[in-house]
Amino acid sequence: MKMVQKRSSRRFQRGLLLGAAMGLVATGVATAQELQLEEIVVTGSRIARPELTSSSPVTVVDAAAFEQAGAATVDSVLNELPQIIPALGAFSNNGGNGTATVDLRGIGAARTLVLVNGRRYIPTNGTGTVDLNNVPASLIKQVQVLTGGASAVYGSDAIAGVVNFVLQDDFRGAKASARYGITKEGDGKERNVNLTLGTGSEDGKSNLTLFAEYNKRDEVMAGDRDYSKQAITEGVVNGVPTILFSGSSTSPGARLARGTTVLTWDANGVPRPYNSTRTTTSAGDLYNFSPVNYLRVPQERLSLFAIGNHEFNEHFEIYEEFNYVTNRVPLQLAETPAVIPQPRPGVPPIRINLTNPLLTAATVAQLRTLYPASADPTFVAPPGFTANDYASITTANALSRRMMELGARQQDNNQNAFNSTTGIKGDLIDGWRYDTYFTFGRVTRDVIVRNDVSSARLRQALNATRDAAGNAICVDATARAAGCVPIDIFGPGRISEAAANYVRTDTNRVQEFEQQVWNGSINGDLFDLPAGAVSVAFGGEWRKNKYFDRVDDSIRTGDILGFNPALSTSGSFDVWEGFAETYVPLVSDQPFFEDLSATAAFRYSDYSSVGSVESWKAGMGWSPVEDVNFRAEFQAATRAPNVLELFQGGAVGFPTLNSTVDPCLLSTATNFDRAFCISQGVPAASVGTTAFNNARPTQYQSLTQGAAVVGFDLKEEQSETWTVGAVFTPSFLPELSATLDWWQIKLDDQIGGFGGGAAGVVRDCFVNKNLQSATCQAISRTGDGYLAVVQVPTVNNAGLKTSGVDLGLVWHQDLPESLAIAGEGQYRIKTDVSYRNKLNVQPSVGGTIYKCAGYGGPNICGEPIPKWKATTTFTYQSGPLTASVQWNYIGSWKNDAILFGTNPTTLVYPKVGSYNLFDLSGSYEVVEGVAVSAGVTNLFDKQPPMLPDTMIGSQQNSFTNTYDALGQRFFISTSVKF
Repeated sequence: MKMVQKRSSRRFQRGLLLGAAMGLVATGVATAQELQLEEIVVTGSRIARPELTSSSPVTVVDAAAFEQAGAATVDSVLNELPQIIPALGAFSNNGGNGTATVDLRGIGAARTLVLVNGRRYIPTNGTGTVDLNNVPASLIKQVQVLTGGASAVYGSDAIAGVVNFVLQDDFRGAKASARYGITKEGDGKERNVNLTLGTGSEDGKSNLTLFAEYNKRDEVMAGDRDYSKQAITEGVVNGVPTILFSGSSTSPGARLARGTTVLTWDANGVPRPYNSTRTTTSAGDLYNFSPVNYLRVPQERLSLFAIGNHEFNEHFEIYEEFNYVTNRVPLQLAETPAVIPQPRPGVPPIRINLTNPLLTAATVAQLRTLYPASADPTFVAPPGFTANDYASITTANALSRRMMELGARQQDNNQNAFNSTTGIKGDLIDGWRYDTYFTFGRVTRDVIVRNDVSSARLRQALNATRDAAGNAICVDATARAAGCVPIDIFGPGRISEAAANYVRTDTNRVQEFEQQVWNGSINGDLFDLPAGAVSVAFGGEWRKNKYFDRVDDSIRTGDILGFNPALSTSGSFDVWEGFAETYVPLVSDQPFFEDLSATAAFRYSDYSSVGSVESWKAGMGWSPVEDVNFRAEFQAATRAPNVLELFQGGAVGFPTLNSTVDPCLLSTATNFDRAFCISQGVPAASVGTTAFNNARPTQYQSLTQGAAVVGFDLKEEQSETWTVGAVFTPSFLPELSATLDWWQIKLDDQIGGFGGGAAGVVRDCFVNKNLQSATCQAISRTGDGYLAVVQVPTVNNAGLKTSGVDLGLVWHQDLPESLAIAGEGQYRIKTDVSYRNKLNVQPSVGGTIYKCAGYGGPNICGEPIPKWKATTTFTYQSGPLTASVQWNYIGSWKNDAILFGTNPTTLVYPKVGSYNLFDLSGSYEVVEGVAVSAGVTNLFDKQPPMLPDTMIGSQQNSFTNTYDALGQRFFISTSVKF
């Protein structure tokens, strides 16, 4: 038995060196002893054994990766891993909420479980996702990224895998650091200062680490980069697909449409034909919204952490973790696009009083001609007026105006996060140990929107006449008493400051997520086999998630024109769980069986929302010789619906409208069917015509609600995950180590929007062409035939299947004396490569399966999923100097419009080429305890691909979370440890 233990320990040490080497993106070179200490706890198992290595692939990112990248936020480093598909982050302005999330394998951030020190961390909102801004980059010891379902060990949400942040908890002394960064353009400044204090007893039984950090990040405007300063789309010029200038049809001079007549106004209030012609140099009267938008959102964050423990004796150790983070992330979009009447059922026509003295005679004449109130059977003239005194605009989207005089729309996301864990652990008897803890966390978010427009007050301001002195006054006496100011929206700059202040409205919503977790476990050895001890871990967990989102009356009633209406949300669920895990060494130290072991785990969960749920896993590891270890694992993982999926009151979205979404817009569109479009309510004279497409609104409306709100029964998502791989540490070539892993995730009963979202609802309707189908019934159109509202309840959809191969290589070798500064040193080349051969997405049960591997775009695939991604780092270390060059490779991908039958020859970019990015960084220890680091991110100032709105569905002309959006930038930092 002693011989078995000795050889197992040696195998473990080799595995540790490999695991750390494969995971390190660091530039520093750690000793074997340091690496061993960091790898004793392996994410994916509760069994603590020095012989145990993970049967699932685990990638490790070292603390030095954050230091050498000059990163003050966690997501900026994680997004460089080939296994990660960028989610929300610093470049999520339109559609963002101020948070940063992680999406392992690109199947949704809600399917990646985030842990801190092996325990669940407080989520931020009703989706159950963790805001990575709440994790301090400067306190991270390492990040362990586990591929494959892990529900049997950790519970719900670990469909794609687990990201575990291990924080420093045994720091000694004091360390102060400061960092400053700036772009080549002189904008986007970043400042970060942090202080770490640590103390502990000499025997190591007591430790206390305190950490404080302040971080401030400046905004970068979309107008300050060439690729993002002008809104663009794609069209055909002389038979050739071409990038065209574009913008919003909601213009500063107003836009009024009736049939084929479309007008705008100049600054003098004189109407003229609206020019919506897009060319390679002009967008006519379309408003270029891009320059006003944030490209990268600003941030100001203060973080406080305290981690401590005290061991009274071997049977009783108490530990405590406490953190508080306050985080402010503003968002900014172009001025409010006031579209009236809005395309929602029940919104009445808008009545404009033509006796308003602010209106020019030409404006009055056009309004009276195009929309006479006498033609509106629902119009009733107020006392003292006749139908001839009013225009009644009855067509949705017919009148719109960009409210320039109010200023840009601003959204302040103010977040305070608190999380506290108290636990006890210790030895029981005969090598058995226990660990139990309770975690309480709460995140409150105050979301304030400024410079929106009140629909009700705008209506009152348009209903104005003249008083006896000839002055403009509001007709409604109650509105006058409330401060109503008449308005003229027909022409840029014609809204007075007083009128702007009257129609302006600020909104507020308060969100709070509260999580409580109790967990208790026991682990130890059951009995000995010839190959070693059979180990088990078992225990239980109780968890409760509670969330509310209270919106104010303006949001609830939809009395806003610049942001989306919503209903309040409130709900909670809890779960009791029992779990067990075992490790069985089967054979050891035999020919062709240096080691053969098996692992298994099972978890039973009882949810108040979906009832009983089971998860399990089984794995094996086989080393025919010490140099090679083969590993395989199967996991049946689950994800229960989160609070938002169950209880969302209702959220209105405004997706982009084009012929890819609505085939009725163009006769050349995929799935175009003239008769079917007419049966849906599209005027026969308009169906599929160029004029109908050119006059389209830029957006339509979607309504998303939780399953419980609309009476749907949700059940848990279920997945099957396979991982099969090998670890190579050849003794004849000790400089080389490698891993190779195949993985596959099959997800069933995927929770999401009905039909896969609003575009999916429309697509399914036009594929099946059944007006009585659920998808067709969910669609309503405006009187002019455009998409108005698409209802999207939350349901269990079909699912997806994805698979790929990960390869990791590390070569490290001592430097020759001629290249070493202090006579010794090392260099290391590390490569992580990910190949995605499959991502099959089926949005609805029985619906079409879309093969998204190697594709990207707003139609179905979303953020690009290139088949190849890789990161290679070359590190030089000698004496006080460490230098690093990192190469990030993003493979090519295709436009997902092709998946819907679009001819590639009709697209400007049927394929986006590969992308290479290089970073350079270095650090120098000036004297003991004092180090200076500097670096250049995007060394060669590589620009992101500039893509039209038909490919990205956003307002930044590229996938700015995938590609580098800022260009070349620099950072410098210093740290003092004493």
